[in-house]
Amino acid sequence: MISIEASAIDAASAGQIATSPNLVSLMDELGIVWRDQRPEAAAVSRRTRLLSWTGGISIGIGLVLIAIAQYWIHSRWLIYTALGTLSVAFSCLLIFMMNDGRVMLRELRTLDRDFFQSIGEYMQSRYVVCVHLRETYTEDQIRFAHAYLTETLAQLRPRIYTFVGPVEKVGILPLIASMVITFTTTLGGKNLSFYWYIGAALGIWCYFLAFRFLEMTYLLQRAMMLLSGALMGGTTERM
Repeated sequence: MISIEASAIDAASAGQIATSPNLVSLMDELGIVWRDQRPEAAAVSRRTRLLSWTGGISIGIGLVLIAIAQYWIHSRWLIYTALGTLSVAFSCLLIFMMNDGRVMLRELRTLDRDFFQSIGEYMQSRYVVCVHLRETYTEDQIRFAHAYLTETLAQLRPRIYTFVGPVEKVGILPLIASMVITFTTTLGGKNLSFYWYIGAALGIWCYFLAFRFLEMTYLLQRAMMLLSGALMGGTTERM
């Protein structure tokens, strides 16, 4: 009889633990909230993946064609086709960087009004999220999640700085210069700029990686901001 009661108590405790808010559900909410705040986020994510795959495939095809033109079949049409695939990859990178560029250009005429209105809307929605986190999870859970994300970001930064550092400092200008040199020397009647082509292609691929890493670091920083806001609210209430 005692063993049956103990088993029932253990089962009830396990069910309570499974249904109570935990760190897994906390991280799920931090990930979902950014998708919910932008209804078009799913479409943007699909477009980003499509651009990444298109750019990567174009780079691969271009490298194969340029190698054939350099070492086996010396054909100007192969070179022109390889330059075309390089242009496709570069165009995908530009669109990848300016996903919201069309919306931005449309709103330039009312930039000051829309800018502050957008900040107010996002500020209100994120404040609601902070209040929800504060009411749903314990302070220990929020503090641990914040400390864990801080440590994760600190470990990621040195690893991705090789890709992200040049983008943050000089942007895309070196890649543009490589593209210009590759096209002008090749189309100007000179020999194929084989190594410039290789450098430009690999540069585009590295920039794709860099912007993906930047998105990841921004996501972690936003999640940490939400957790900090929840903790500050709890501190204010205790005072």
